[in-house]
Amino acid sequence: KEAETRDSAKEEAAQPAAEPHFRGPDVGLGSPLASIRELNRENNRLTEQLVEQSLDAAQNLESLSNDRNALWGYVQSLRQQLAQAQQERSRQAQQVVDLQEVVEKLSGENVELGEELMVSWSKTGG
Repeated sequence: KEAETRDSAKEEAAQPAAEPHFRGPDVGLGSPLASIRELNRENNRLTEQLVEQSLDAAQNLESLSNDRNALWGYVQSLRQQLAQAQQERSRQAQQVVDLQEVVEKLSGENVELGEELMVSWSKTGG
């Protein structure tokens, strides 16, 4: 008889899951069947939220990955431009040094020519 009672209880517990619209005489606020149904609804709602949030997270991750890939190419381009600019700056700095040497040499020659001119004028009486 206990086995029949347990089987009957199992059937009653299984029946609402198969037919969610079923409302038996023992379904009311606070009844075990109502609590199970409420827990099922809450579980389904939370599962839907979890799935939606997981999908959002996956989409955000994919977007971040795409952004990262796009930025990687941009960063590589900027690094190349920086290296070229540094090489150009180095070349220009060397040109400045070379020009300074030429200016110093010409300045020295100019002073020598000026001295020679002064000596020449003083000899000629000018």
